[in-house]
Amino acid sequence: MHQGLFIAAKGMLAQQRRHDVTAQNLANVSTAGYQRQALAFHADVVEQFQAPAAGLAAKRTPFAHPIYPTDVLVATDPTLQSDIRETGNPAHLALLGEGFFVVETPQGPAYTRNGAFTLAPDGRLTTGDGLPVLGENGPITINASKWEVAPDGRVLADGAVVDRLRIVAIADLSRATRLGANLWLTAETLPAQRAQVRQGALEGSNVSAVTEMLALIQATRQFEACQKCLQAVDTVLDRTVNDVGRM
Repeated sequence: MHQGLFIAAKGMLAQQRRHDVTAQNLANVSTAGYQRQALAFHADVVEQFQAPAAGLAAKRTPFAHPIYPTDVLVATDPTLQSDIRETGNPAHLALLGEGFFVVETPQGPAYTRNGAFTLAPDGRLTTGDGLPVLGENGPITINASKWEVAPDGRVLADGAVVDRLRIVAIADLSRATRLGANLWLTAETLPAQRAQVRQGALEGSNVSAVTEMLALIQATRQFEACQKCLQAVDTVLDRTVNDVGRM
C-alpha cells in the first residue's frame, strides 16, 4: 500500500477510536462513580532503507522514517474523587478518598466506585445488576428493618455489627481490565488506607460534558482532514497511472 494512503488511513482509524471513547464518556456523564477514559497515542516509526549503488558494498542506509499514528492505551482518568450528592437512600454508598467496593461476578471479584446499591428481598446488598456486594465475610446480608453503614465501612443491623464492607485499592489501574462501564478486574489489590463511606449519597461521574463535546468535535474534524488527505493521495495516484503512464 502507498505510504500516503496508509498514513491517512491509520489517522482515520485513530480518530474513529478517539470518537468512540469520547462517545462512551458522554453516555456515562450521569453514571454514578464513572471514571472517564482517555485515549493515548504513540507514533510507530518505520525505518526504510536505500538500496546500495552499483559497485559499492552491499550496505543499506536509512533514508526515510514514515510515522504512523497508533492508539496504544485506553487509560482511566486517575482523578478518583468526584462530586458527592445526597440521595437519602440508605442503600446508596459513596466512597471518600481512595478505594473501590468489591462485588462478586461470574469472572471473580470485581471493583467499582459506583455505590448505587439496592437491598434485595432476601436481604442481600447488591448492585443495580444484581451482583452481590462483598464484605470481609462474603456477600453482605442484612435481615433487619433498621440498619446503617458507618464511615469505616462497618455494617450495623439493629445496632449490632454484621460485617464490614470490603474496600480495596487497586495497585495499578492502568493494568486492570475494564468490565463494562464501572467494573474492573485485577489481581493486584491493596488494603485501602484512607477510604471513608458516606451512606445515603452517591459519587458522581468525573466526566465534563463540555470537555467531551469539544473532544468529539476535534476528533470529527481530524477524521475529515485525514479523509481529505487520503482522497488527495488517491487522486494523485490515479493521475499518475492513467495520465502520466500514457506519456
